[in-house]
Amino acid sequence: TGTYTVTWGSSLGASGYETAAFYSNPWLGDDVTGVLRGFETRVEARSTGGMALSSSDQGGAEVDARVSEWLKNRNQEKPFFLFVNILEAHLPFELPEEFMELSGIEPVEGAAISVDWAHRYNAGLNPPRWQDRDRIRDLYAADVCMADWLLTALLAQLEAEDLWDDAVVIVTSDHGENLGDHGLMDHQFGLYETLLAVPLVIRAPGRLPSGVRSDPVMLSDLYATIADAAGALEDSGANPATTLLRSVFPDSRPVAAEYAGPQRGLLEKLKRFNPDLDTAELATAYTTVRSGHLRLTVGSDGSRRLHDISADPGELNDIGVSGDREMASLLAMLPSEPLPTYGSSSANRLSPEARERLRALGYVQ
Repeated sequence: TGTYTVTWGSSLGASGYETAAFYSNPWLGDDVTGVLRGFETRVEARSTGGMALSSSDQGGAEVDARVSEWLKNRNQEKPFFLFVNILEAHLPFELPEEFMELSGIEPVEGAAISVDWAHRYNAGLNPPRWQDRDRIRDLYAADVCMADWLLTALLAQLEAEDLWDDAVVIVTSDHGENLGDHGLMDHQFGLYETLLAVPLVIRAPGRLPSGVRSDPVMLSDLYATIADAAGALEDSGANPATTLLRSVFPDSRPVAAEYAGPQRGLLEKLKRFNPDLDTAELATAYTTVRSGHLRLTVGSDGSRRLHDISADPGELNDIGVSGDREMASLLAMLPSEPLPTYGSSSANRLSPEARERLRALGYVQ
């Protein structure tokens, strides 16, 4: 009982859609964040086997199998909205040898990148001179190939069920990944383009022409976009101006993101790895806004960094000293209230089972 924020599942369910969510990231579970509340069917995959290339399966194979079963047994009289989470492009980067060979990568014993290896790197114990950057990028690319392989199987299933011609398909990611960029591994401790510039592919027959767009968009635009594609925009409570099926945004459109800082337990773990580590900068929460080629990032520690993304895509040179006017303009676009740091309260509410699932992925310590 009680109230909760309207979700895709609840909104489209009220519009006559059958709704289902299949995922393997425990953060999406009812006992953790509950972000999939409102979906009629919610299934978390937790197995680590069931496929020929199974040694580092992070649930994607079971997700595929459950989706396939659901598509065959769904209510054929109703349209459906299907949410699918594939976790494979995620630490650890440790694929079976046969898949690495398919990806054109020579298997090397002991070259996998574990969650703990990434933690040790962030703690300053695996410095860049120890790092084979090309190797790490190859391993990550192979993980992405695994995710692509699993996605391809899902799309093939839509075709097998004679659903492809009318299907609206959206593929995206919740974050990118630092692979030694900015002295970091994983997707914590900052708001850089390496984490924010994620793929977004939309297939909407009769609604979007084929091609590539480069206008600035945010993942939050997808709520209105999906409601629009489903014919439920008016009843969804979404802002019609943000549907990507109707709008092409100017380059100057501000796009924003927030990072609430790491959980306290993660900082404590890094400190255990390296007692001499100064965690002050790692503990910072950030808010960022980009307009055109400029990005301003403000930290809870009072720091401000201004980058010209076009001239400096790696965000290596802070131009704040020479960009006072631009900084003032971007500052006016940020929330007036500072973003609170993450703390540890949410982690304390986890059940033992949820905590163990999240610990295996390095989310909690």
